[in-house]
Amino acid sequence: MLLNDIYKVTIEKMLNEGYGLARVNGIPVFVNDSCVGDKLSIKIIRINKKYAIGEIIEIVEPSVYRIKPLC
Repeated sequence: MLLNDIYKVTIEKMLNEGYGLARVNGIPVFVNDSCVGDKLSIKIIRINKKYAIGEIIEIVEPSVYRIKPLC
């Protein structure tokens, strides 16, 4: 896994502060503004020793739990 790599992932569960957890090659990736069950295309924006942080590029398939904003 390298910085700015793009992956397709599925969010497994939600964590603190609105991050969703996905895994790429066994490495946890935290994705902000995601929802359990989302299938996403993400870009890796930060890498640490034990985890990485990803940014949503595209929502490939939205989760049944995702709701549309009222506005």
